[in-house]
Amino acid sequence: VFAGLAFHSLLEEAAPGPAAREQEELDYRLVLTEAQLAEAIDELRAAGEFAVDTETDSQDPMRAKLVGISLCAGEGRAYYIPVAHQPEALTVFGDPDDLTTAKMLEPMPPGRVKALLGPVLADPALGKMGHNIKYDLIVLARAGMPVEGVVMDTMVASYLTDPSRMRHNLGEVSLQYLRRQTIPITELIGKGSKATTFDHAPVDRACEYACEDADMTWRLAKVFKPLLAERKLEPLFKEVEIPLI
Repeated sequence: VFAGLAFHSLLEEAAPGPAAREQEELDYRLVLTEAQLAEAIDELRAAGEFAVDTETDSQDPMRAKLVGISLCAGEGRAYYIPVAHQPEALTVFGDPDDLTTAKMLEPMPPGRVKALLGPVLADPALGKMGHNIKYDLIVLARAGMPVEGVVMDTMVASYLTDPSRMRHNLGEVSLQYLRRQTIPITELIGKGSKATTFDHAPVDRACEYACEDADMTWRLAKVFKPLLAERKLEPLFKEVEIPLI
């Protein structure tokens, strides 16, 4: 009812919170080795299409440094590839109360990520989905990984199907269509004058946040595809909006 009446604040209060999210059977994986990335790539190719999302240190895509990439080709299952987290963000603890259990993770060199993932992103036969994917296209192209084969932008689809809506960010759209409250970015980087950048976010929390973004994008794509067809918006979406992106 709240969703239908666009009572967004009440919907947010009524929607399941973090406790409900923890009860889901989510398979969010941190990719640190070439073998793990190869497994993810096999899954993407088998699916034929996938959601992609980037994490960066700036909202300006022409200035942003690529910090990580998340990928999803199935509901509840996603991968996060850290590319440029700070050393302290790569430190994990077996026991948070025991500093001697500290261990520093070793991600793949960015050059190897580019060599393995770049051809997948550039393959036009594999459909790519994103939420405001133009941002990701610019960031990835600047990182030497141009993307071809865009088939869905869930932010644009949200606007086309509900142009009177004021906000179309991933959190709002996920709440509206999936009844899902997503992790706020402020949980990872803080806010206001004390806010930091994503490369300082602990990599385990960054993995959960980034994988959720890709997962929600994948789920929303499955919502918007039939909705665009039902409202006879497919020609506008495919022939105008996607080429404009």
